[in-house]
Amino acid sequence: MDESDDLKSKIVFSVIVLSFRSVRTTIENKKSALRQILGLPSAIGSGGHSHAMTEMLESIGFYMRRTVDKYDVRPNVQEVCSQLYSTLFDFPSLPICMELTAYVEECIRVAWALCNQIPSYSIEYDIQIFTPDLHERLHTSNQYSDQILTYLWPSLVESDRGYCVYKGTVITQ
Repeated sequence: MDESDDLKSKIVFSVIVLSFRSVRTTIENKKSALRQILGLPSAIGSGGHSHAMTEMLESIGFYMRRTVDKYDVRPNVQEVCSQLYSTLFDFPSLPICMELTAYVEECIRVAWALCNQIPSYSIEYDIQIFTPDLHERLHTSNQYSDQILTYLWPSLVESDRGYCVYKGTVITQ
């Protein structure tokens, strides 16, 4: 793999990670703002509102799941692109690359849909020890090492139970 392929792989991976982070933060902020507007306590069970609050949160979640295709991704796309461009400032052509912007937009849409499901999904890209239930090794990896050197693609997991839906691709030392 040459340097440009390596850079492309890192950009693709970074966009996935940044997209999920941006979407998670947006969802948390929207739910928090709604709680504040409605005067709901920040934790279920406080103030005797637990049943009503649970119903309200379920309704909010239902609404968000039903409208995933209508969600305006532009603020998230701008956030992810801004983070990417500031990190890769040595590449001034990135902001005018329409294909990259389209990829970021699609990643945001997919992350938004996955994060609003029941159960919601998240990505795993931090574990440093190879786990066969979560990872698959790249064919050039050391097949006898469990030490993860780098991630090429994150694992997709159910947020609640941690069940792996799609194994991440890693390189082991």
